[in-house]
Amino acid sequence: MRATRTVLDKPTFTFRNQTIACIPSTSERGIEIAIGGNVGTIEFSLIVNVDDFPNARTSDQSTITVDASTLTADAFPGAPDVGNTLIQSARSYRVLRVSKSADGSHWILDCGSVN
Repeated sequence: MRATRTVLDKPTFTFRNQTIACIPSTSERGIEIAIGGNVGTIEFSLIVNVDDFPNARTSDQSTITVDASTLTADAFPGAPDVGNTLIQSARSYRVLRVSKSADGSHWILDCGSVN
């Protein structure tokens, strides 16, 4: 994933005030999906590393040691979920669908208009 991100000029998005690395994709663009009785159209997908969301795998009491600094899990965003908003290229989008890669290492966030 790092090599692909480098080729793509290291794209990121903002989720819960954290900058998260991603790989954007338009392979699902135009697909309509129903969410709570409303139909949303996928504009793009973001492929993100599950490890970039350590709070999604740890309890609130867990600590993470990074380069001799100890941080609580609360310092990281939790797992993205349907209905959450994120910012990509200075524009807000709604997460319409969340799925995991076959090996569980990545999430695919299908995003569309916040309206």
